[in-house]
Amino acid sequence: MFENYTKEKYYHQLMDTLKFTKNFLESHGLHYSGCAGTVLGAVRHHDIIPWDDDIDLYMPRKDYERLLDMGELFKGENYELVSQRDRNYNLPFAKIVDKRTTLWEEEKMPYILGVFVDIFPLDYFPFSDEEIEKIQLQVYKRMSQYCQACYHLPTWDWWLCLLRGDTENARLKLKIVWRHLTKRRLERRHFDYEKWYTSFDGDKCVCASQWMGRIFKREWFEDLIECPFGDTTIKIPRDYDSYLRLAYGDYMQFPPVEQRKSKHSHYYLNLDERLSIEEVRQRIAKSQRQ
Repeated sequence: MFENYTKEKYYHQLMDTLKFTKNFLESHGLHYSGCAGTVLGAVRHHDIIPWDDDIDLYMPRKDYERLLDMGELFKGENYELVSQRDRNYNLPFAKIVDKRTTLWEEEKMPYILGVFVDIFPLDYFPFSDEEIEKIQLQVYKRMSQYCQACYHLPTWDWWLCLLRGDTENARLKLKIVWRHLTKRRLERRHFDYEKWYTSFDGDKCVCASQWMGRIFKREWFEDLIECPFGDTTIKIPRDYDSYLRLAYGDYMQFPPVEQRKSKHSHYYLNLDERLSIEEVRQRIAKSQRQ
């Protein structure tokens, strides 16, 4: 459900969030770079990819952890820092969020954000590619289990599958219900593992929760250039060609028309006000009654 929404308005608020984020990070001496589709957009479109709706940044782990300690500095601003340190937030990366807006991403994960910029930590490893891929696989498994534990799935949904004879879905939903009951244990296990793998240093780097099997050179995210990006600029690897070829292959080739759409969920979006989860539920219920 979208309220007070136009694509142009969303774009401008997203770009304003990026500008605030850049200014905040740079004013505190924190290193960052664009990543993923944001680098692709900067190189191919000099802007956000036209069918995309988010902005992604990488930060070296040490700078990322420093940022997480700075939540108090956002008081009095129109923006806030949201991270895995916040109760009920289920993602292993941070967001800088416009707190004048309301965004509920996935229906089964009731957590209120706003228009945001994603910030992913980069970790460095001295291991072989095979060993790093094993770490990424473990991160993926533990993160997936924790994210499932954050799903709010009513138990009657499981019983309904059983009554219909849909045993496959019933097993899946029972697993989700069980993981929700053991959420704190799964959360501790995931973040204990993160503390372990972030203790290393080396010349290979990955975002451990993203793009399994794609291992980057550390130098790509230390030697940066400024690239035009809409009405501002963004830092990207000087050797963006090597990075984008590893990430996307022939990155200058546009995808088929049917694939030119956002991959992100916006269950509820309001660009004019910040609402609580209860207020959002009331608005959704009212719209469904009309």
